[in-house]
Amino acid sequence: MVQSYIDDKVNNGCGNATVKQYISRLNKLSILCSNMTKSSIKLTEGVKMPKMHNDKLRNKVMLEADYKRIINTTSKSPSLIGVKLSYEFGLRVSEIPKLRITDCHASYISIVDSKGGRSREIPILTKSQREAIKEFKSYSQNHNQINLGIKADSINRWLNRRMKEIGITTYTDSKTSIHALRKAYAERIVQHIAKENKCSKEEAWRKVSTYLGHGENRKELFKIYCPNLQKSD
Repeated sequence: MVQSYIDDKVNNGCGNATVKQYISRLNKLSILCSNMTKSSIKLTEGVKMPKMHNDKLRNKVMLEADYKRIINTTSKSPSLIGVKLSYEFGLRVSEIPKLRITDCHASYISIVDSKGGRSREIPILTKSQREAIKEFKSYSQNHNQINLGIKADSINRWLNRRMKEIGITTYTDSKTSIHALRKAYAERIVQHIAKENKCSKEEAWRKVSTYLGHGENRKELFKIYCPNLQKSD
């Protein structure tokens, strides 16, 4: 049962570090249950770490040039708007269909009941972010909807079809492609905040980490989300 649970997490896009955290928590739960029942309970006994086929790909940050090629289309699909929202705000693909017009405010957007039941606010800092919100609102209102009216899988499929059309093969996995957009957001906004606040990129990351839906004290994720910022300060 536990092996199936871990395998399912991997199949749904969890990376190596996240899977290790799940196993670590299960080990702690085993100790707690053993102490309570006065018996030996080993929930992770025999559980093997699944192979992470796309770990290296998941470390890819989408290049701005690739992103511009992707969105340079006359497509009327709401998935195109979803891709823009992910790039501009670092949204998870599961968060895009949930975003409502009423979640968009003058200076920030609200992400409600996301991963782990957590909610957060993401500031609107740039002109391109405001343009993405304007496009999102216009499409939803013109279709008498409170959101884009699409599913996460539709966005994944559209993005991968679009990349195939224009010959981009760097981000071929469905989970990897959206994750590459989130990483692009992370690097871009870390640099923006560092410049505006005259602070280090590590300090800026503390804020961006929360915008992405992670805790403020997740220093270990900085090198994962911002690999290109490790070379300079």
